[in-house]
This record gives sequence, structure tokens and C-alpha cells, in this order.
Amino acid sequence: NAREIRQLAHITPSVAGIRRSGSACLDLAWLAAGRYDIYWEANLSPWDIAPGLLMVREAGGFVTDFSGADKSIQTGEVAAGNEPMHAALLKSLKTIG
Repeated sequence: NAREIRQLAHITPSVAGIRRSGSACLDLAWLAAGRYDIYWEANLSPWDIAPGLLMVREAGGFVTDFSGADKSIQTGEVAAGNEPMHAALLKSLKTIG
């Protein structure tokens, strides 16, 4: 979708690499374990993200939707990372629209 392409085009120059396992829950688990620095995705189902959201929060990470609200389950949007990375990710996502 065009929105995801804009997000990738905007964020890619600022990162060392982008990885996707194909599973939102696994990507969130890897974020919680410290293998990823940030994670974002949209159009997700609650059952795909609920366990991962818990893992990230239990590891001390921040998880919101793209607006910064604690409504990922309702919106299907996930923006996650540690505090400074999460803040930078939200800023980038808001800039892109």
C-alpha cells in the first residue's frame, strides 16, 4: 500500500537495515529480546499482536498505535521500541502521515 511505501522511503535512510520475519508476534518478541530496535506495522489483527505487545511492555518497551495512543488492539497499528527509539519512530510516522 502507498502509505507503507512512504513510511519505508522515509525511515530506510535513517536505519542500518530492515528485517521482517512475516509474523508480527515474532517480530515483537525479537524486539522485546533486543534483536530489533523498533517495530511498526499496520492492518494487524488483535490475535496477531496481543502476545507481542505484552512481551514488549514486560521488557520495558513502549507500544502504541501510530498516533501515540494505547489503542493498538483497536486500530491494528503498532509502533514499538525503547523510549527514545519509540519517540523517534512516532515523530517519523506523524511526519509521513
